[in-house]
Amino acid sequence: LTERSSNDELHKKLSDEAVTVRARAAFLLGERKHLAAGPELKKLLDDADATVRLRAATALGDLQDSAFTAALVKALTAEKDRYVRHAIVQSLRKIDELKSLLEALNAAPEIIQPHLLFTIREKFDPRAATALLEISRSSKNLSLRVTATEFLGLIAKKEEKRWKWGDRPHPEQPVRTVDWEATPEIISQMYKLVRDPHPEVRNTAVAALAKLKDANVVSMILDELKGGAALDEQTVLALARSTGNERALPQLAAYVTNSKNPFDTRLEIIRTLSMMNAPEALDALRQVAFVQPGIVALSAEAIDALGRKKDRSSASKLIDVVKTGQPEVQRSAARALGLMGDTAALQALEMAAISNDRALRPLALVSLWRLDPSPVCETFLKKLIEFPASEDALQSEILSGLAGGPRD
Repeated sequence: LTERSSNDELHKKLSDEAVTVRARAAFLLGERKHLAAGPELKKLLDDADATVRLRAATALGDLQDSAFTAALVKALTAEKDRYVRHAIVQSLRKIDELKSLLEALNAAPEIIQPHLLFTIREKFDPRAATALLEISRSSKNLSLRVTATEFLGLIAKKEEKRWKWGDRPHPEQPVRTVDWEATPEIISQMYKLVRDPHPEVRNTAVAALAKLKDANVVSMILDELKGGAALDEQTVLALARSTGNERALPQLAAYVTNSKNPFDTRLEIIRTLSMMNAPEALDALRQVAFVQPGIVALSAEAIDALGRKKDRSSASKLIDVVKTGQPEVQRSAARALGLMGDTAALQALEMAAISNDRALRPLALVSLWRLDPSPVCETFLKKLIEFPASEDALQSEILSGLAGGPRD
């Protein structure tokens, strides 16, 4: 059989005794999208040979006719060969009918259900929420419950712009925009999952709710904490990411200042605190920057946040850091002092501008220029911008220029 064979000839070969002939005929008919061959291809889903069943399943997907979805779902429940099962799932994806996917999800063996879940997720269709909620609540497969809970958070978003899996954006094919209608119902059900006895499901539900930026998330989590629930990493991240998170400041501050907690979570909380204006947020940032400077990267992040907030009450400690701190923290402190605008830092910054730290020198110069925009600093900054490779050669000029006489 070749590409030149007629459809009628290929149709007849679907019942040939040779396995290779049947498989080849099914492949070519699917490639040509020959709908008249659909009933015969459907029969081949029960063929004794796995290769023929795989080719028949793929061909039915290529036809993209929902009339064959029931047969594919039925075949999926009985199929033992994993490669054929994969082909059936891909065909259901091509047919792009949510109802058939949901039917398949309920009927499929557990090993196939994750693949169908990913297919359903790509549709971002709230109509899938009922099936996903059922899996989240009652499936015996814990991994499947976690996956379904995560996908619930994705489809509950107000608006998503997506293109189908495998498709590339194209000027003539605008990205789909979908307005969700089932959001309140999904969120209310996800609140129940936060009280699930399995921590993996609980954490996934909390993280998914946090992504929705729902102001009620904070109140709900705080209520859970009052009941004695553990302040685990996902819960803290949810508190940090949600709107209305200033109500959770005491919990966030206590978590970020505990050196035993995970680095990545503490770092994200520092960034969240930097966007808050409450005094408790500043106190927590100061504690990380100066009282518990165990991890350099966290201290540097907290100092950067204090600089952006122009917290002048931290200036004296930042001056000490510029003089004696570790290099990464020194750089953040030099940058922060320039943002704060406190001229008491001039002497410390002048010393930093002639230090041996290549990264610290330009930061100190920029801060000096912000505090006292003298022609000397401006000249050196222009040279650093225009000739960055000659930075070392500027050290003696910086030294003599900064020592050129007292300031007015």
